[in-house]
Amino acid sequence: MAHDHVHINRDADARRLGFALALIVGLRVLPRIPVGRTVGALDSLGIILGPLGFTALSFGVSQSTYAGWTAPSTLGGVVIGLVALALFVWRELSTDDPVLDLRVFRGRDFSLGILTQWTAFAAMFGTLFLIPLYLQQVRGYGALETGLYTLPIAVASAIFMQISGRVFDRVGARIPVLFGMTCIGAAMWLMSRINGATTGADLFVPMALMGAGMGSMMMALNTHLLNVAPRDLVGRVTALTSAMQNVVASLGIATFATILQARIPVHVAEASLAGDGAPSPALLADAAAFAFGDVYRTALMVVAVGWCLVWSLRRPPAVAEPLIARPGSPATSPPQGTAAPAAAVHVMRKRCVVLSCASPLAVSQARSPRRGATVRNAAPGSWIAGRSARRAGSRP
Repeated sequence: MAHDHVHINRDADARRLGFALALIVGLRVLPRIPVGRTVGALDSLGIILGPLGFTALSFGVSQSTYAGWTAPSTLGGVVIGLVALALFVWRELSTDDPVLDLRVFRGRDFSLGILTQWTAFAAMFGTLFLIPLYLQQVRGYGALETGLYTLPIAVASAIFMQISGRVFDRVGARIPVLFGMTCIGAAMWLMSRINGATTGADLFVPMALMGAGMGSMMMALNTHLLNVAPRDLVGRVTALTSAMQNVVASLGIATFATILQARIPVHVAEASLAGDGAPSPALLADAAAFAFGDVYRTALMVVAVGWCLVWSLRRPPAVAEPLIARPGSPATSPPQGTAAPAAAVHVMRKRCVVLSCASPLAVSQARSPRRGATVRNAAPGSWIAGRSARRAGSRP
């Protein structure tokens, strides 16, 4: 007892030291709010309604296994969850400082992209926890063996994430996401065929396929969502996608766990009939494995919905912004009857900037500026004339 007490005290001291170090590093590293910058008000009602809605909905789904879908606990959890979520959506759309800015869903490309992401996350993370459960509860493996047999997921994900990034730069999100969804669907189909004799080595191929699909899809979809989001809401997209990924994964786990618990008694009853009331251990192992297979078949249908949604992903056009001239220059305020400058800046991924100008006040005949070179017909004091003069070694 005294030895255990010493260990507890050491753990408490280690936690205090960790908190103190985190506080010191945070005070020195984290940026401060600039002077004069206004901070939005805290959306207290949204903070309450959001977690309440998702938690109640998950509780209602999980209660359906024990009490049935018509039980008061199930119906109460689902109804409270849906009402809280409806109020949460209303609150986030009506306040100036929402917890999650839902205005990004007004864009077609963003909505379809995040729906694709939700289906994939529900299928992947909703069933990923079942793999260790099967290996340990049905096959009787230990924690170390289970970790080794699931290692192909991490290795394949790391490899294909690099490949997916290169493919995304060339062709956009559709091809890598489609490949990822196909790999995940193939993994779910293989997992749906497991039985009581399936070993950890037999799961190597589906584990590798699931990792390859995860790596191919996640990076491409996250980057696609940032690209298609409205420019003024990009800063809020990361918080929205991260929060919703956790919520969808939690709901997926609750749903698939409910399906598993509902299917195990069915297959155990079938095994009892096959064994004349005294099923052998092999029949019971098959019954449990068949229940896992039913869950993966359900996940396969979810992946099929996501696979169809992938075809709606479109590559966004190049980002265009007006070229801003220096204040007070003639390019800022064109004379009466003169067309405004039609300039655009297209920023590519490798920071290549292409400038195109069409205006009597801009350059009508320009060359690549070299030291000593001049730019013809540039308006005095304009941005282009100033840059040319600086590169020539003189003041504008």
